[in-house]
Amino acid sequence: MLPEYDADVLFLMTEHLTADFKASNPESLSFLKRPIWSQLKAVQNNQVYKVNWTVGGVIGANRIIDDLSKYLVKKGSQE
Repeated sequence: MLPEYDADVLFLMTEHLTADFKASNPESLSFLKRPIWSQLKAVQNNQVYKVNWTVGGVIGANRIIDDLSKYLVKKGSQE
């Protein structure tokens, strides 16, 4: 089903991955090298970002806004 969710950009929250998954993927995003992931536009275009959005409330909202700005807003277009 993963190819059905073929987004232009992927944000991955790796804090909630299981211990077994982390053990089999010592590099936090190494699973992106598997063939099924390579079919996705975001992976092909190097638009996959590891984020920590595990905090709720104002702090969590600010983290999301900061990351969206960092990864999606082109430099020079913030003026």
